[in-house]
Amino acid sequence: MPLKRLALFSYLFAFALSTFAQQPSIASSPPQPVRDTQAVAVLQSAIAAMGGSAAVVAVLDVTVQGTLENATGARGQAVGFVWKAAGSEFRQEFQTDGTTTRIYVSGHGSPRDLRGSAWVSVPYHESRAVLPYQVPALVLLNELGNSNYTVSYVGAATINGRPAIQIHTCDESDFISHIVLAQDWFFDAQTAVPLQVNFKLPSDTAANDPRDGSIQFSNFQISNGISVPMQLALQEGNGSATAIVSSVQFNSGVPASEFDPPTGSDQ
Repeated sequence: MPLKRLALFSYLFAFALSTFAQQPSIASSPPQPVRDTQAVAVLQSAIAAMGGSAAVVAVLDVTVQGTLENATGARGQAVGFVWKAAGSEFRQEFQTDGTTTRIYVSGHGSPRDLRGSAWVSVPYHESRAVLPYQVPALVLLNELGNSNYTVSYVGAATINGRPAIQIHTCDESDFISHIVLAQDWFFDAQTAVPLQVNFKLPSDTAANDPRDGSIQFSNFQISNGISVPMQLALQEGNGSATAIVSSVQFNSGVPASEFDPPTGSDQ
């Protein structure tokens, strides 16, 4: 399958490994964060619409299962996924025909990716962009509560014919974060539920020359008091896929060992 690693939910399904001969120079410091009161109010409304901050802040871990379907170049194969997270730690597994074909772990700051039969080190900047977009309330509450994040009002927009409000968010804690954690969110103008997020897909080799990706959210359902999208339309350039979520579990007690880096040498 030509999918790079099907690393769901941030650079989710990067379809081709981009390489760059040189990296442009990186500025020494990021811009100062902007906290627009109108934009903050939109995020607060969105979180309230998805269950409220009290329900979201109580989440200690989450496990999401489902399938990736209609992936560009996947020859009709559906790929099963299991995604687990606790705080900033994550584990992503993918299976084709019942066989695990990919594992990607945060490794407590030492991320690793199982490619074929070999575990390969992943640059930390790349794993920084892996956010739990499949539970958008988690992402938004974290960004709203982090004073290093810019939260700015962009204006009115339209997503699939629906009136929307566009909000820009970005982590300004350092310049790499400023590059790889820039997002544009689009919220339903009536219900405040997120309709789409545009984000960055950093490559293995160049944090400062990322590709663009997006997710459209639909079919929201309640799980443990939190509204989550059960269908996500994923896009990167000319590549696309649809993530169909079959189950969401909160606070099931995911052990820290699930995020451990593997022992042994890298490829």
